[in-house]
Amino acid sequence: MSVESRTAWVGQTRLIHGWDWNVVHSLEQAQARITASALLVWGAQDPFFPLEGARSMLGQWGGGAKLRVIERGKLLVHEEFPDALSELAVPFLTECSKHRPAGAGSPLARRAEPPRTACMVDIGTQSNIPRGA
Repeated sequence: MSVESRTAWVGQTRLIHGWDWNVVHSLEQAQARITASALLVWGAQDPFFPLEGARSMLGQWGGGAKLRVIERGKLLVHEEFPDALSELAVPFLTECSKHRPAGAGSPLARRAEPPRTACMVDIGTQSNIPRGA
């Protein structure tokens, strides 16, 4: 991973060491309740959350999920390859937003039941990690 700032490197290292793996392993139940269409953007070279884990969890998402891979990406693909992330996310979000109910962004709609159609982009840290990691 190429990190230009020592401060950023220290922060990212603390993040990794501070993960509560029990929470990470319980994400499957949370993902099943998400009704938004999800785009998972993954680094093929991610040493912490292997690509095979991403593939195996595609069926866990309540609203369905698509997987896109950044071949040279690792854990922090959004920092390593922000342009590639944008190239993948923008078309997905554009298409997904076409299916958003009329008025879903209005203040009145926010007070009512949330819209049934939504979209999200997830960039990596997921639940399919070997137990005991």
